[in-house]
Amino acid sequence: MGRRESSRHAGENFLMGRYNPWRDILWETRPHTCVYCRCRLRRRVDLPDSATVEHLRALRHGGESSDGNLALACRRCNELKASHSLLVLERRLADAERLDRPDAKRLRLIVEELRRMEGNGHD
Repeated sequence: MGRRESSRHAGENFLMGRYNPWRDILWETRPHTCVYCRCRLRRRVDLPDSATVEHLRALRHGGESSDGNLALACRRCNELKASHSLLVLERRLADAERLDRPDAKRLRLIVEELRRMEGNGHD
């Protein structure tokens, strides 16, 4: 597979120029809703509610590209979470709420879901 583009994958599953096979696997086996905000996901990659592969625990924090650490997230939530740790996200949430920023609600959903997963022994 790699960088080779086929008609089956053209325009629907290339992220930053690379084919991501996990996206197909997750799309076929998981609900088509964002793990954080629960919005309905689209398969196209160029929209705010496009399905993206989310590492629940970021690679830079010891997470792996494995079924148990991957989920589907909308592009907005995935970009907002980035590879930040829960502690950093909690600080960002406090600042966003204090400043009444528009991203506060989405940050709260991300933090709450990560706390829930951590409490279930996911992390």
